Amino acid sequence: MATSSPPLDIGALKRLRILCVSETGWFDTATVFDDIRAAGGAHTDQYAIPWPPFGPLHADNAAGFSALLEAETIDGSTRRLLFDTGWNPDWMDRRFAEEGIDRLLQERKIEALGVSHEHFDHFWGIGSTLKHCPEIPIYLPAGFHSAGLAFIQQQGHTGSVITVPSEQPLLLFPGLALTSFPMSTLLQVQGENVLYANLQDRGLTMITGCGHGGVLNLLDYARRTLSGGEHIHAIYGGPARLAARRLGQPARLDRQGAERLWNRPHSLQPLHRPYGRREDAGQRLAGRAGKRPQRIADRFVPGQR
Repeated sequence: MATSSPPLDIGALKRLRILCVSETGWFDTATVFDDIRAAGGAHTDQYAIPWPPFGPLHADNAAGFSALLEAETIDGSTRRLLFDTGWNPDWMDRRFAEEGIDRLLQERKIEALGVSHEHFDHFWGIGSTLKHCPEIPIYLPAGFHSAGLAFIQQQGHTGSVITVPSEQPLLLFPGLALTSFPMSTLLQVQGENVLYANLQDRGLTMITGCGHGGVLNLLDYARRTLSGGEHIHAIYGGPARLAARRLGQPARLDRQGAERLWNRPHSLQPLHRPYGRREDAGQRLAGRAGKRPQRIADRFVPGQR
C-alpha cells in the first residue's frame, strides 16, 4: 500500500451530517449464518442464496445498511451522497419513506450513490434507490462481480457506473474523497469503498460500510496518503460494529491499537454503534403496536450538531 506521491489535499467541509437510514443488516445473526452454512459455507457465491430480492428465504430477517451524507461546503452549498442502499427492498422502501430519502431522490437532491461493497445487506436493495432516481451515478469498488453489474442494469439503472480504482483516491467534491481498497471476504465479495471527509479545523472522519480492509490499515492509509491524515478524529460505520462477526469469529474495533497507531489516546471517536441499540428492530416492533419510538439514528460529527 506504499505510495511515492505527495499527500493529496482534498479540501475541506464546513459541516458533515450523517443520517443512519438503516443500520440493521439483519435481525437474527444465527439465521443468516445458518443460511450460509446450508448453502455451502463462507466461500459460497452470495448470488446462489435465494434471499430477497432473488428469493423468499427468510425474507422477514432481511433489512440492510444505508446512510445519507449531507455536507456543507466552504462556499455554503449543500451536497448529498447516499452511502449503501440496504438489502430487503420492502424494508428499504419503508426506511426511505420514514426518513424522506425517497423524496430527496425524486427531487434529484442526492447526487450519487456510493456502494461500499457488494455484500447483500449493503447492495441488494438497490432497486429501492433506482425506482426513485434511475439515472443516479453509482460508485463501485474495484472487484465487483459481473452478477452485481447485471443486477444494477436489471433494476432499471440508466446512469453512469464508476468503478473506483484501487488505492487511488477519487475526489467527489471538495472535502470528500472516495477510495477503493482491495480485499477478499465472506461470500466471494471483493473490494471495499471507504470515504474520507475533511472537516474544517477538525480533521478527517473515516466513513465505512464494514471496514473489511481492517480499520488500522484504513487509518494508516489516510495518514500516508491524504493531507491532514494524521488528524483523523472520528470513525463512522463498520469499525464500530462491536457485534459484527464472521462465521463464529467475533470481530471488533481494536481501539487500543488505533490509539497506539495515532499516539493520541482517547482521540478516536466511533460515531456509530450498530447493534448496540437496534433502533430499526425497535421501530419494527413498535410499529406493530402503533407507536414510533424516538429516533436515535441521527448522528452528527462531534461539534457539528
